[in-house]
Formats: sequence, structure tokens, C-alpha cells
Amino acid sequence: MVWAAFVAIRFCLQQPAPFSTILDSLVPQDNQILPSFAALATYATGCLGTLALFLCALGAGNAVLSRWIRNDITPLERVALSGAIGYGVLAYVTLAMGYTGLYQRALLRGVIAIGAVLSGAGLYRGREHFAGVAAEARGALFSGGIKNLLGLGLLFVFATDAVMTLVPELFYDAQVYHLGVPNFYLLEHRLAPIDVMPAKFPFAIQMIYVLGLALKNEIVTKQTHFIFLLLLTASLLTAGRRLGSRAIGIAAAVLFVTIPTMQINVWSSGVDAGVSLFGFLAFAAFFRSLRDDGGLDGRWLALSGLFAGFCVGSKYTGVFVPLVVGLMIVGTSLREPGGVMAALRRGTLFSVMVALPVVPWLLKNWFETGNPVYPFLPNFFPGAPLEPWRYLQLKGENRGLAVESLRDLILVPWKLTMNERSSLSFQGPMFLMAIPFVGLLRWKNLSATTRTVLVAAAIFIPIGLGVTRLTRYLLPGLTLVALALGVALGESLDSRNGLQRWAALGTLSIAAFLQLTWCYVIINNSYGPRDVLLGRESRLAYMSRAHPGQNPNPSVPMYIWMGDHLPPSARVLIFGEEKGYPMPVRHAYSGVYDVNPLVRFSNESRTAEELTQKLRHEGFTHLMVSVYEVHRLADYGILAWTDDGFRVFSDFWNTFLKLNHVEYGDVGNGYKNPLLLFDISSTPVEPTPSSKVDNLIAPIYQKFRTDHPVSAPAGRG
Repeated sequence: MVWAAFVAIRFCLQQPAPFSTILDSLVPQDNQILPSFAALATYATGCLGTLALFLCALGAGNAVLSRWIRNDITPLERVALSGAIGYGVLAYVTLAMGYTGLYQRALLRGVIAIGAVLSGAGLYRGREHFAGVAAEARGALFSGGIKNLLGLGLLFVFATDAVMTLVPELFYDAQVYHLGVPNFYLLEHRLAPIDVMPAKFPFAIQMIYVLGLALKNEIVTKQTHFIFLLLLTASLLTAGRRLGSRAIGIAAAVLFVTIPTMQINVWSSGVDAGVSLFGFLAFAAFFRSLRDDGGLDGRWLALSGLFAGFCVGSKYTGVFVPLVVGLMIVGTSLREPGGVMAALRRGTLFSVMVALPVVPWLLKNWFETGNPVYPFLPNFFPGAPLEPWRYLQLKGENRGLAVESLRDLILVPWKLTMNERSSLSFQGPMFLMAIPFVGLLRWKNLSATTRTVLVAAAIFIPIGLGVTRLTRYLLPGLTLVALALGVALGESLDSRNGLQRWAALGTLSIAAFLQLTWCYVIINNSYGPRDVLLGRESRLAYMSRAHPGQNPNPSVPMYIWMGDHLPPSARVLIFGEEKGYPMPVRHAYSGVYDVNPLVRFSNESRTAEELTQKLRHEGFTHLMVSVYEVHRLADYGILAWTDDGFRVFSDFWNTFLKLNHVEYGDVGNGYKNPLLLFDISSTPVEPTPSSKVDNLIAPIYQKFRTDHPVSAPAGRG
């Protein structure tokens, strides 16, 4: 407890939480405590879509699992495994539909509705496999004594998460690509190319979000992300029971679920809960493959590979999951007679199963860019590299804490705990506070599987920190660390020594309180969701204004106007804005690491007339410009014209654009972001004086050229 108290006190000094903010937010500001009827109707239809999608996943996954592993699975394990497999199946079915041009909302809704009915019927016929799932979940959460407090705490966290899934989407990455790109695909009715670099990443979970947006809106995608966390929690609980104690499972669940970065991300249409679910199930399936005779069960090993493939097929940073499992396969096999051949045989099986979900994304990238792992490894795959300065900027933003020595590496967990506080890296103090309990374990008394868990966690830590020092990217491996620490805390929670039991409970409770305090501060300060949840503010109005630390310079007011006024034949080129969601009109946009078609075509054209022809040939009828976002994102290189290209662009702007409409996004503090919509004319028009390029773009471009004097090719073809 001394170490735990020291860490907690240091954390409070480094990250002092304004407790008064939480207390003030809990006081009702008026008499309305229930949402309006219209808001309840919106939530009900969203929940119905989420349920239909989950039923499809559960039914499909159970059909696969029942043919793969027929026995020795508890009802709660079956729900977690079937749900995860089913969501993976849905992702790749949706991918195939995208290549065949079947992204029609009515068609997708019909497919999900039929799938939900068929799945429901199949699940009902096999209901004996799920009998007792509620009792098992209740027993895992409330195993008796002081451990019941941990179960109550988890339910409180989940209740908060459930409410936050109803809040409109503010997460920047979701608006750019987790939802922005699926929304683009739906408007194009297919898996169309787009100049957004993350769209070249593995996109398995975003394929599920295509279905979610087709069914309703971000309510379905956020609730699906939350379901991933529930399935992961069920997996941790059942893994703990498999290791000999329900206390292990509840401790591991509290350790992982209350990580602030996990909580912040589960309130959004992110992917990290899903990536963590697939990653943990890869580890758990490997542990289930361990036989009493020291061998490995091929069925569970293949399932581990499939989940590891789903993990990497959802996010590149999940690559350390198959790496750790692969090392464990080799280590386990080499202890047997003929171990080298066994390692090769098992490693091949595992690798093939990993590759199945990953290869489709590598092939997609290869065909689109010439680099299967675009934008990484440009020296090996030079097909369509980022400009060197863009690539360095990308690496710099995603590196996390710098590590230049062994001492730096050792101090990373401390620095992540004490110094970081963002959706990318906010670990909280619980992991550090729990470390001393590992010293109370007696190695000789542990089962072989439990020892393997501890070894695997020890292997992951240096590998994970070698890949990244950002908590969000470490989450799939932190599920394994949570299980390992859960072993230590669970032993103490079950101990006959009262002091040891209360020390474990106190460590978990105090750390959870400190971490969740910051979560509620973020809800209050960055979301302020009360009015929109109660229906006093519309969802689009809520997204039309900036929130502290979120949704900078929103373009939603212009998106609303275009949806109401532009004809179905319109296609808008968006410039200076990478948040493509919730744009309701056919469009194209680009990310900060990409070259916008406007810039690329300008650099490829000799005259303004030629540029106009290129844009019209691509079907663009309008150009939308977010003025403040052009300023904010200029340093990323969105203005990467050559000098000749900028001259062509200037002539085009002043000759072929006619101002159609102006909206203003609320950026806070009384400032309004001008959102300009132009008609792209095929013949010269008289420009609007206030919108001339000399007034809006030229000063920013000149600053960019000063910072980046060497021109780089502005297109990737």
C-alpha cells in the first residue's frame, strides 16, 4: 500500500482534478430530467439498428464457432467469441459488397434486417448453448464479499458509457476517417478511392461502421464500439475464471476498462475497443490451446491466428499481438521433442490464419498506391511515397515519448502515468499502483497456464513500448498486462489475510476513482452533453459548434445547408477541411497528409481553363472552403502548390468561381468560421471582391512556401 499511496499522491500532484467541476455538473440545472419524445424516438431507432447488427454478428459468429469448437465453452465465452467472430465476418462481407457497388442504404438495411431475423431464429434453435449466460455474468461480476464493490463500479462505468454513446460524434479521427470515409463510400455506393491517407490503413472495423451509418447514424457506430468493450469485459471475466478465480477476471476488467484513454475512446466511433477485443481474444485463444501434455490444440491455435488477423486487419499497431503469440508458440514448441518441426508446423498454421484477414487490405493498398503497407516502408515500396517532410511529420506525431536510452525505456510507464493526458495517451495510475502485488505471487503454486500469461505479458511490454509509446496504440497488449496484474490482485482479493484483501480492493478503488474523476471532468468540460441528450439542442446543432479540445472549426452548418439546397446531381470538392462527417452530399475531400485534387490538378494544368475542365470532368460542380481550417492546417502542407500551380489556381479562383452561399461555424469565444460555397462555372464569371484569392489564400500560401521552399511532387496519381 505504501507504493500505491506514493503513486496516487504523485498522480494527484501531477494531474490535479477539479473535483468541484464534477460536483457542480451533478446538480440539476432545471426540472427536466428525461429526454424529449423526439430524442427518445431517435435513441430507440438507433438502439434497434445496433441490436439488429449485433444479432447478425452473434448469429454468424455462433454458426462458425459451433463448427470449429463444439465443447468446453461456457455460455458467456460463447457470446464473446461468437460476437467477435461475427463482427469480423460482417466486416469482410461488407468489404466484398463495396467492391461490387452494393453500398445502397436500402439494400444494406434489408440485408441486416433479414440477417437479424435469420440469426435470431438460429440462436433460438440453439438456445441451450446460451442457457445460463445471465447467471454466469452475474456470478463473474458479483462473486461475493468485498469483490461485489468492483462489480458495482464496473456497472456504473458501463451506464455512463451507454449514455455517452447517445451523444453526437465529436471525435476528430471519427469525423475524418472512422466515419468520414464510410460516409463517403455510402454516398458513392461503392468502395471508391479517396485522398485520405488513413483510408489506406486496414479498415475492418470501419466496414462495420458502413453498416451502422446505413442503418441510422453515429448512434449505431458508437454503440457498436461500446459492445466491443462489453465483449472484451466478458472475455476478461471468463479468462479469470479459467485461471482459477473470478477475482482475477473482475480485477483485470477494472484494470483495463477504467483506463482513461479507453474510456475517452469508447465514447466515440473509434476502433480501439474492437482492436483490443480481437487482440485479447488472440491471446486468450492461445492460452486455451495449451494442453496438459505440453502440446497445443490446433483448433484454438487457428482461432488465435484468426483473431490476431482481425486485430491487425483493424489497425497496423496491432502487429505486436501476432508477434507476441508467435514467440510464445515457438517457445512452447521448442520444449517438446522434435520441437523445431512442431514450431514450424504450428507457426505456419498460425501465420496462415493471421494472413487471411490481413491480405485483403495489403492487396487493396498495393493496387491503389503500389505499397501494400502504405505509407510505411517507403524505401522498400517506392510506388507512391509521401513527400519526405510529410512522412517525417507523420512519424513525429505518432512516436509518443522519445526513447534514446535504456533508462528512457524503463521510465516510459512512469511518464505515461504522470505526464500524459489526452485521448492518445492517458494511462492513469492503476497499472503502476498494482505492480507490487506481483511480488506476492508464489511461482511454484501457479498453474502452467497462469505462468504462460505472466511470461507473455513480460514479453509484450518491451515489444509494445518498442513499437509505440502512446497508450491508445498499446491497448490491445494492455489487455494482456491487465490479465497478468489481475492474477496478482485476484490472489490478494481471495487471500485469507484481511489486510491483503483490503489493500488490493483499496488499490483498485482509489486508482479507479482518480481515473474516472478525470473522465467525468472531460465529459463535463469537453462534451457538455446535457442539452443535446435531453433533446433541447438538435444533434446537428451540437455538432455545428466547437467544443473545448474537440471539433475545431466545424463545417457542419454548410453541410446542413448543402444537404437541404443542392440537387442530387451535385458533387462538392471540399478544401481546407478534412472532417468529412456528416456531409450528406456527394463530395471529395483530403486529409492533411494528402494532396487535395484542387492542388494536384492545379499543378498538372497550364491554364485556369484546363484546371476547370479537369474538375468538371471529375464531376465537381461546387467548391467548399473552410477559411479557418485552411489557416489551421496550412503547416501540414495542404497548400503544396508549385509556383506555376498557384498561378493557375489563382486565375481559376478569380475567373471560374461564383460565390453561391456563406455559412459560419461557431468556433467559440464569439468567433465564426467562414464557410464558403462556390459554383464551378465552365465559363468566366465576375468574382466576388471579398472572396478573391488575394484576400483569403495567398498570404497563407506565401507563409507555407517560406517554410517549405523546396517543391515536391504534389500528386500521387
